[in-house]
Amino acid sequence: MTAGIVAPWDHQAQAASLAWAGRHVVIATGTASGKSLAYQLPALTAARTGRRLGGTTLYISPTKALAADQLRSLDELGVPGVMATTYDGDTPVELRDVARSHATYLLTNPDMLHHAMLPAHHRWAGFLRSLRFVVVDECHGYRGVFGSHVAQVLRRLRRVCTMYGSSPTFVLASATTANPARTAELLIGMLPIEAVTEDGSPRGAKTFLLWEPPLLGEGAGREPRGASADTRVPARGVGADDAPGVTAASGVTAASGVTAGSGGAAGAGG
Repeated sequence: MTAGIVAPWDHQAQAASLAWAGRHVVIATGTASGKSLAYQLPALTAARTGRRLGGTTLYISPTKALAADQLRSLDELGVPGVMATTYDGDTPVELRDVARSHATYLLTNPDMLHHAMLPAHHRWAGFLRSLRFVVVDECHGYRGVFGSHVAQVLRRLRRVCTMYGSSPTFVLASATTANPARTAELLIGMLPIEAVTEDGSPRGAKTFLLWEPPLLGEGAGREPRGASADTRVPARGVGADDAPGVTAASGVTAASGVTAGSGGAAGAGG
């Protein structure tokens, strides 16, 4: 591979190994922790073998924009022998025919899977017969009625794959949640699912300071939380790399004014 990748991080290698071994896996690590590479490694390795040897991957994302970003990422990796393309409402008719006939890595969304692919599954027989991996990105977002709908579509996909003799491995990517394995199980209706939750990506050291406002006076209670309390810590002299967390625009303005004179930096936080 290219794109400056020397070696995968631990959670990427763990998830990729599980998927390559045919075990369903959900990756639930932090933002910008490289979840994409964790499923791209096995998927691209399989895609290089081509359709005849069961090397296709179906990537499902909740938005067309995310699928487009993923396609750019695949192009940057530049793996030879991989035919990756998006299949959504903006795909021209002639490119849809190319996708059906030649794609080894198809990026789509639940609506296209439900309304375009599965009803015409006979036209996708070659792709589905060779399906090795199904990637469900941002799976934590499939909640409520929409989540129930997607869960049924994925069950339908599994049933159609069985008809064509394939049994794809599911790889799901999620934000950090309390129980990602259970979320994934409910979504795809399969057991067991391995959860990779230990984030092995590098992070800078952080120190968290909790500020308790002082008492205003006997019987007066504590000083109300707000800009005055939030900015008192930086006002007492913090380093240039320290940033107070504030939750409103007025707090940012106040913190900026105080830290400007003390050498600190203000940042907004949720």
